[in-house]
Amino acid sequence: MGTWSEHGQNWWQLKVRLPEGALACSRELVMNFSNDRLLRRIDFDLMRGEMIPRAMSSSVHHSFSGVTVPSLQRTVKRNTAAASPIGGHWFNATFDHVTPRQ
Repeated sequence: MGTWSEHGQNWWQLKVRLPEGALACSRELVMNFSNDRLLRRIDFDLMRGEMIPRAMSSSVHHSFSGVTVPSLQRTVKRNTAAASPIGGHWFNATFDHVTPRQ
């Protein structure tokens, strides 16, 4: 989708469309990656009687078997006018070492 600069950092976007029937809160997502190529935010719209714009911020990334994933996420309502998150809650995940199948 393109790149942009914000607060001295370059950002990249990837638009994802999930197939019909996929188990997800939204079929269309916009994934935002930072300079270090880590996933930092996912923007999506949640349908709960009305369309609610949401942003899921990701941080505290860890590598497991060569795959880097965020272990701390915060989902907030997006303020579409200013594109800044407001309100929300925290989700903190911990991971054990995963041994790949042979």
